[in-house]
Amino acid sequence: MKRKRTQTIAWIVPDESWLQATNEKTGDSLVMISTVTERSRPVMQDWGMLGINLSTDTDVVVDPENPLELSSYLVLSEKPDAYRQYKILEDYLK
Repeated sequence: MKRKRTQTIAWIVPDESWLQATNEKTGDSLVMISTVTERSRPVMQDWGMLGINLSTDTDVVVDPENPLELSSYLVLSEKPDAYRQYKILEDYLK
């Protein structure tokens, strides 16, 4: 079975806490809003035929005396401008 890859438009905003990938044909969008620290940030990877992967790149030393909480919101939307509606979630990650 031959799979055809769908064109995806991706926005990456340095030093911010959100990423968005949008299917160009359908307009479906995946938005991820994550905690950003000195050692943690949201990243987007292109996995070829498997598509776009949104994740958090974290380099954290686990220390029971100084716990660290990292959170992410993941939203699937039918609109390419979805990030505008959900960007306010950044306020809950600080």
